[in-house]
Amino acid sequence: MRVENRENVSEIKIKGRNDINPEIQFTGNWFIDAGILGFIQVMEDVYELPNDINDLIVYLNKFSDHEIKDLIYYAYLVYNIKKTSLKFLSRTQLKKGKKISLETNEKFTKSKIKIKKAINFKKEYPNEILSLQTDEMNKKILNYNELIKYEFRKNFDLFNKDNFLKKTFSNNKKTSIEKIDFIGLIFEEQFFQNLYFLNTSVNKKNNEMKVLDIFYDLIYNLNVKKEDKTIDRKIFDKTISKFMFSVEGFSNVFYGKPTNLEDLNRIIVNPHIFLLCFPFPFLNISKWEYRKNIFFYTPNLNVCYKINKKLKKKIDSIWSDTGLSIFKLTWSIIIDEISELNSYFTLENMYLIEYEGISQQALLNVEYVGIPKLQATIILDDSIRSSLNSNLQIKGDKTGKNSEWVWVLEEFIKNRPLFIYIIKNVILRINKNTSQKAIKPILYSLSVDAKIKSLGKNTKGDIFSRYFSLELEDVVFQIKESYKLMNLASKNVSNLFSQNKKEKITHNLISAMKRQNKHVFVNIFLKSFLELSQKDPNLVKHLNNYIFNNIIQNEENWQNYALAMIVGLL
Repeated sequence: MRVENRENVSEIKIKGRNDINPEIQFTGNWFIDAGILGFIQVMEDVYELPNDINDLIVYLNKFSDHEIKDLIYYAYLVYNIKKTSLKFLSRTQLKKGKKISLETNEKFTKSKIKIKKAINFKKEYPNEILSLQTDEMNKKILNYNELIKYEFRKNFDLFNKDNFLKKTFSNNKKTSIEKIDFIGLIFEEQFFQNLYFLNTSVNKKNNEMKVLDIFYDLIYNLNVKKEDKTIDRKIFDKTISKFMFSVEGFSNVFYGKPTNLEDLNRIIVNPHIFLLCFPFPFLNISKWEYRKNIFFYTPNLNVCYKINKKLKKKIDSIWSDTGLSIFKLTWSIIIDEISELNSYFTLENMYLIEYEGISQQALLNVEYVGIPKLQATIILDDSIRSSLNSNLQIKGDKTGKNSEWVWVLEEFIKNRPLFIYIIKNVILRINKNTSQKAIKPILYSLSVDAKIKSLGKNTKGDIFSRYFSLELEDVVFQIKESYKLMNLASKNVSNLFSQNKKEKITHNLISAMKRQNKHVFVNIFLKSFLELSQKDPNLVKHLNNYIFNNIIQNEENWQNYALAMIVGLL
């Protein structure tokens, strides 16, 4: 991803390739930067490190290139053994439908707690790991791996013998004990299933040392592939990243020699470490029909780190709130954090990267969701943002039966027209099918939508005029001025018409709006003004001017200003 303003990027810099301790920086490329964040995540999980991100980076930057490799060699394997073991534990269940006593259920729950306690190891001090030889590190890794296997067998063996354990593990339908007994290192990562050391024919019981040797070769020598005269062992392809092509399957994609990790190493130090850590910042969200892996990215390391931390902490609230949108949860956290920085550059350079899953070695439904520059500028205004940060009912009735709601800010971020949602909500209010009464979100939404419509007409889709001719601060000012006009017109309509008169004309006005018949709409109001001209001449004069300037002479967005008048009749 291109970075336009280097001030917004972390000040951490890479020293030269020959320096003793080359440091880490965010590159402005989300793909590599996700790996950098994943690397930090692994190190934090395994080692006792400073809590503050700035102190953490300063601390890690003290280590040499070789020391970083030593630390990640140990941490990466321990982290993944823990992660995989917790996944196995969460998938271990008693058979449904089988008659199981309350006592058995209680024992099973206690067994899971004991295993979880064994999995959640005490964090290590980096210097203690660095003092070990490779064979000593390997021994610690294998001891941890064997301890978990022992705890699984000890605590679940009785349930397995009594045929209580459910078979849940992929195609072969194994129980957790059968899975634990078969695997070598307790390490499964779908994103890297093409890596040689994770192949089921290699990573199996009694083959643990071979797995460690292959992984060592990858970390210290950059060898991704096993020995093969026809393929570069250090190749940068689908083997190490699902976002890349397979060299064997798509050799004609490359016009020259395919990139390898040594090539990348000339650009960024230790790229293979970051590529191996790439999947870890993604949050796996599985609820009802929703299946996503999401990662928030901005080219500022501190902001990216903090927001992903907050997302991870708050994601649990999804499971207890059936009506909460993942999108809303995510962007609410992001916008709240970023609005404090008051920088549209920062906001417009944010993305949510999502993928649904992995099937037959391919990523499913990859999406990149960002905020365009115009939307970013508008959202940073507190008044507009708080008004758009509203849920609007667009279908159903007061009881909530068959109701449908939209989060206005979400539709705005996705660059969708807001008018269609506002008119649906207004119709519900007219028919008394909603309890919603707030006017401000309606009028601000109409003002924002009107401004975007007029910009669309004026720029005629020209990308350069759209982004270089706009005075973005003026856009916010103009939206607020439109809101003031609409709000005053709405109040004057409300004050001028009696309740009886409001009810008589409202349905005719909304019908004219839906048919986009400006002539009928204007005539209904003008006729009513004639009847009420003696009641309050000043109000009538103001509303006549409003209709002439904003509806009769307006071809771009007259319906927005017209609907604001109908809001005054509610």
